[in-house]
Amino acid sequence: MRLIYLNLLLFIASCGPTTAPKDSVYIMGNIKNLSAGTVYLLNSERKAIDSVYAKDGKFSFSLQRDPENDFYTLSHIDDNGMKSIFQFPTDRTFRGGPLQVDFFMADDTVKLGGSLKVFHSRQIKMADNIQLVYPDEPLSAGKQTRAMYSVNWDLNKRITDSEFVNVQQQVKEYPYSIYLLKQISENRANFSVRQLQLLLSLFNDDMKQRKETVAIKESISNRQVSSGKIVSLELKFVDGGVKRIIDRNSKVNILVFWASWCGPCLQEIPALKELYKKYKNEDNVHWVSVSLDRNELAWKKSLEENNMPWEQFIVPSEKINFLYDILELDGSIPAVLFVNNQGKIINKLIGYDKENIKNYDKIITENLAKN
Repeated sequence: MRLIYLNLLLFIASCGPTTAPKDSVYIMGNIKNLSAGTVYLLNSERKAIDSVYAKDGKFSFSLQRDPENDFYTLSHIDDNGMKSIFQFPTDRTFRGGPLQVDFFMADDTVKLGGSLKVFHSRQIKMADNIQLVYPDEPLSAGKQTRAMYSVNWDLNKRITDSEFVNVQQQVKEYPYSIYLLKQISENRANFSVRQLQLLLSLFNDDMKQRKETVAIKESISNRQVSSGKIVSLELKFVDGGVKRIIDRNSKVNILVFWASWCGPCLQEIPALKELYKKYKNEDNVHWVSVSLDRNELAWKKSLEENNMPWEQFIVPSEKINFLYDILELDGSIPAVLFVNNQGKIINKLIGYDKENIKNYDKIITENLAKN
């Protein structure tokens, strides 16, 4: 009798839905035209963490949830050596069609079906044995992937009040979304303190322990007293010492953020030199360049090659996030900031444009004229 009862339980369990155990991610594929070959599961850094041989278009992965990896993607190499890099269609639009993205999120269960289509792009040149592909059926996934594929915004610029209404609505609709929280954290320099505080209040309680929330709260704290921190900010000087980058006796402090590997930054240097000549005898103008290089040898070599005749600093890796917070930067370079002697940011221009030099000159002139 006990044996019959046990068999009945096993039969009932086998008839239940295929779902991943708690704290696991289960990824299944049943793709009609997938050639025989190896499917690779890649993490957010595109490193292969598992692989399986697929035959008749079927494959599956089962893995423990990793708090450090919220995003996954796939690639495939068939028996003839053709490599396919997967893209996934979303509900967002781009140039009149569905936007393709590289990743899906670590939901409990993710299912791929349909057939693969080759994605052709004039902007992306691929080797003969590599192709971009996407399934012609939407992924069947959980709420994290659905939220990621549904949001439609651009956070790579300063968020105006009218644009903030859209961001706020997205968070209200998906208060559990890890993707939304990550995007806001990574682009926190583009939000005001008030906007960040309001957005944090809209997320679910279980999101408030994540490292992204901690980073946003630290940013808010740093920026609320940023002027004093900017004035006292010390960085590594080119001679190896440490000194403040702001001159309290100068009305205008010009902070040029760059790196030796940044082509547009190097392109702007000759024009900056010409502008420096115009104001080099002006006591109320103080120039510094701040490098984001991680390789000091590359930084110093570039300094020798470009011979910028003003003070040169480099940011230690342990200070980079703090610096981004108090100066409201997101890491985009070239970036030129104008700061007064009280540590207040007067103006900020991001990116390279030939017309920027005229704007720099105008900002300097206008602020020198102020009492």
